[in-house]
Amino acid sequence: MNDIQYLNELLAQFNMRRSNFSPEPYPQFKTPDEQKAYDQWLIKFRDPVTDLNELVRYKVVKALPAPPAGKKYVVNAQTLKVELADATATP
Repeated sequence: MNDIQYLNELLAQFNMRRSNFSPEPYPQFKTPDEQKAYDQWLIKFRDPVTDLNELVRYKVVKALPAPPAGKKYVVNAQTLKVELADATATP
């Protein structure tokens, strides 16, 4: 398995877990504003990861594998697959 396949597998598993996240028990809030803020956070949290650094931040991996020289790993926002891009390219 190469690094891109490895990262794609991790990303798919992590996004699947996030999309199925449901707090148990559902928290009780004192005000509607607290409830609204939590609901907005939950919607954002369930969004698929499009930044591989999230895998490090959530301790899915200790570090991302080094990309080939002059390249960087990016997540295609439409396919949610990891791809290589020129290191100088902006997303």
